[in-house]
Amino acid sequence: ARRVRHDLPPYGPLLCFFNQHFKIDPTTFGVWTRAVIEVDARRRRAFQGTGPFYNTTIWMLRGSPVSHRNLKREMEVAGLSREQLVFAPRIKVKKHLRRASLCDVAVDTHEYNSGATAADTLYAGVPVVHLAGNKAVGRMVSAMLSAVRLPQLIVRDFAEYEALLVRLLAVTHGRHNQPFDPSTPITTVVGGGEVTL
Repeated sequence: ARRVRHDLPPYGPLLCFFNQHFKIDPTTFGVWTRAVIEVDARRRRAFQGTGPFYNTTIWMLRGSPVSHRNLKREMEVAGLSREQLVFAPRIKVKKHLRRASLCDVAVDTHEYNSGATAADTLYAGVPVVHLAGNKAVGRMVSAMLSAVRLPQLIVRDFAEYEALLVRLLAVTHGRHNQPFDPSTPITTVVGGGEVTL
């Protein structure tokens, strides 16, 4: 029910990027889409249910009509459905933290990191996969993940980025579909075990 209120499918992995679209480069977007294709292929092979099968959804912050059109087009080029990309409206931070807690995994852009958005996402209890860039704006999330003792989420190259993303989407699927409560410890699943932030 919580997902439906945000125009999201009720089930299926949820991959999130709540940052500005200009930070997305083709290589990084390709990593995201390939990971989604791989995860859904694995899930479909193992699917034993009698009900509908729900693909992974990529949930992004709303941008401009031009960026929406371009990103939807690139989804199709990658072999995904346009409906697998959903845009979230801008809302107040307190409400955003609650909706962000629905995410299974969040992604970051390596040349220009998420910054405050990544901090909010981690605070909501969601793992952020990060590939460090060469400049200071590309290493902000490295500092955050090191500070909260989650260096496992920092990858060295795009191959590692894709592999970790597939792994996390598989193990965290549906885990974050719980009400956000800032008074409780924030946990995330990394490497098969729970780590309290």
